Amino acid sequence: MKKFKNSNIKTFDELVEKTQKPLFRLALNILKDEEVAMDIVQDTYVKAWENWYGFRAQSDPKTWLYRIAINLSLNQLKKNQRIVNFNKFTNEDLDNDNEKSTYEPADPISIEQLLNSKERNILIKKAIDNLPINQKLVLQLFYYEGFHYQEVSEILNISVSAVESLLFRARKNLKKYLANFNIDNNL
Repeated sequence: MKKFKNSNIKTFDELVEKTQKPLFRLALNILKDEEVAMDIVQDTYVKAWENWYGFRAQSDPKTWLYRIAINLSLNQLKKNQRIVNFNKFTNEDLDNDNEKSTYEPADPISIEQLLNSKERNILIKKAIDNLPINQKLVLQLFYYEGFHYQEVSEILNISVSAVESLLFRARKNLKKYLANFNIDNNL
């Protein structure tokens, strides 16, 4: 960690290069808006750079960046929800902001259709999108970003047992949702 403390612009650039795509994917999964996700990633790096020399290096700088990106994304999500709630109150309608958050197929999906991997992936993605944000974040960090329990714990500032519990509940909720479509996939 001494190397990190004495690091320079090159080290920061290497960290940016290594984390840019995963941070964008994370922000996009939270916010569902490419432009806003790009802004969040950019703001993450600005905030990290401003605090670069003050970073105590008690954790991995990568987990530190994820924590910043998640905080900024969640703040943006809350801001967006306040806007949506205000517009509902004033009877204004934003583009698709008043849609139901639950997925209900218009007609039953046949087993043959589910075998099509594209449709199946869409259904699984919708199931994940229906999870509470804390379960969705733990799933993404653990399965998609490849972090271990301890790293997820540090990023989300929760205990390792809380990570395990959230993963358990997320899997349970996904199985329950996907059972309606005869998809289990050993979650």
